[in-house]
Amino acid sequence: MAGEEVKSTEHNVGLGELKASSGRVVLVTRALGSCIAVALYDRERKVGGLAHVMLPKGSSRSIGTAGKFADEAISNLLLEMKKFGCDGTVVAKIAGGSEMFKSKGSSIGTIGKNNIEMVKQVLRKMKVPVVASDVGGNKARSVFFDTETGLLMVRSVNGETRRM
Repeated sequence: MAGEEVKSTEHNVGLGELKASSGRVVLVTRALGSCIAVALYDRERKVGGLAHVMLPKGSSRSIGTAGKFADEAISNLLLEMKKFGCDGTVVAKIAGGSEMFKSKGSSIGTIGKNNIEMVKQVLRKMKVPVVASDVGGNKARSVFFDTETGLLMVRSVNGETRRM
């Protein structure tokens, strides 16, 4: 991972995207504000996936990438992970969901909170336990997810690093 003596390949996961892999791969998403990084990990098969969720819900007419909406991203990520041998028995780690833009009388300041609530609701419904989280607050975060070990490193804009 960035800053460590580990031979791995980094793959960027952009806004609204998701990726899955196995082996020594680090999935990276940067500058999470109100967005949520959802990392799923199959401990037995050592398969991991990361979604960069932007919004809580899509509509039937929504056009976007597979990881854009919380209500669709997690099931789409599991489907992608199955291509690498995952049987659906996974744990979750989540980060992000900051309230970056507080504004009186505006719903824009609640996107982070709504994203957190929807991600947790979908994971509960799918019976996926959340084993670690770093959500809320008002700081941007970047995440680095090792698909071989399941380690999620969360770096805050203030320089703090949290290993989960």
